[in-house]
Parts: sequence; structure tokens; C-alpha cells
Amino acid sequence: MAGTVSVLARSAAAAAVAAMLGTASASAAPSNPPAGQLWGNGQSTQGAHLQLVEVERRALKAGEHVPFPYKIGSTLVVYRLRATGLTQGKPYDLWLHLAFENPANTHEVVEVDARGDVTRQGGPVTLPVMNYRKGEPVGAGLISPDGAVRAIGRAFPFPLQATDGPCHLTLELLDPAGTTFGAVMRGFRPGSVVETVSRSGREVLRSRHTVPPGGTFNVDLRPAAAGGDQQARFTARGPDCQVKVDYAWGAASMAAQ
Repeated sequence: MAGTVSVLARSAAAAAVAAMLGTASASAAPSNPPAGQLWGNGQSTQGAHLQLVEVERRALKAGEHVPFPYKIGSTLVVYRLRATGLTQGKPYDLWLHLAFENPANTHEVVEVDARGDVTRQGGPVTLPVMNYRKGEPVGAGLISPDGAVRAIGRAFPFPLQATDGPCHLTLELLDPAGTTFGAVMRGFRPGSVVETVSRSGREVLRSRHTVPPGGTFNVDLRPAAAGGDQQARFTARGPDCQVKVDYAWGAASMAAQ
């Protein structure tokens, strides 16, 4: 489709990402992203939001032309970008944040149309991704050339998550070796006590957490039980709900989907 920017976001250096964008139109001045470890919706300008909306998911077939190696049957996921709270028709730099890498400026200048779709030269911006692991995020950002306005969004092509009533649990892979995960819990009753249990092999770790105002809190997980099969389970139980996620760690977590 004319005007569409295609980005294959996985295991790519910033230079390779820029090269795949084809004809890039650099902005007048470079914008500055938030630090990689802070890249997320909380770093958007007040009132600005960016969504990665999935529009396609399919298995790759033999003979398809893509820039990176893949196995037949591996999954291609395509996102479109949709923004709110940004000025229609004004230029923004498109940034990408690949897992375990620093945010990278693609040097593409994009706009937001009347429907909130992010476009380049009148066509929608799409982000095809593949070779992703379970719990591995992809991020995108729209940042004004002066850095004053930004909308940051993230998605998990293959999420590790669970929901029970108002409560939601998401596990995020935090390092390429698969030894650290971040558990983000939302929707728990503020002031209540939540019991968490992390199981890996013969190792069982129990903790109690008082939910802060807003109902969201984080826990870092490092499942590394000797003699285990590299399968783990994390459970969070509050007075209103219980959520749990089974996941693989270490070498068992490295399989691209």
C-alpha cells in the first residue's frame, strides 16, 4: 500500500531498522526519547496516547521475502498505530523500542489524521513483527521534533497474562537470557493485601504485598531453581480475585513463536 512504512521489529540493530524503512525523511531536529527502562505509556505527555492495534496475524510460508531469517510456520504479527491527544497534521518523529535495545529514531516523519491513524504520505504506518518470544514487548513512540510532546505505546505479540474480574496480571521478559521477568498486577483493591507465590522446580517463594493507591504494583521474578525443568508459575491472590501465569524461563523461554 502506497505510503505505508513497514518495520520488521525484532533482533535488528537501529541501522538495520532505518534501512528497512526505505525512503526516510529526516526531521528538522532530532527528538529525545525517554530512557529505555522508562519506555511505556507512563512516559507519554499528559493526555497523549499511542496504541499498537493488531490488524493481522498469520504463519509465514516458504518463499516469503522478509529481511530476517525465519522458520516456516513462524508467526507474523502486524500492528497499526493509532494516537489520541496529538495535534492533527503536525509532524512527529517515529521511534521504535525493540526488546533489550535502546529506543531508536527511525528518521521517519509521520502525522496523525482525523481518525487518529498514524500516517506517512497519506498511507497508514504498519509495524510487522516476527521472531518474538512469549512475554517480549515491542514499543513505538511519536515524539515532536522539539521533544516537548510524545505518545508512547507498547504491545506484546505473544503475551503472558491472566485476568480474573477486575484484576489483571502481565509477565514481561526483561533480559535476553530469560532469567528475569517483571510481573505487573493491575486492578487490585488499594490497601488490600495480595499474596504472591512464585514456583520453579522445587523452589517456592511466597510474599505479601499491600496494594498502593491506584491498584497497580510490580514484582521482579528470577526463576532459577537447580534441577528444575525451566517451567514456572506465578500466582497473585487478593481478596477479590486470583490470577496466575505459567511460563518458561532460561533456554526454554528462547523459542520464537
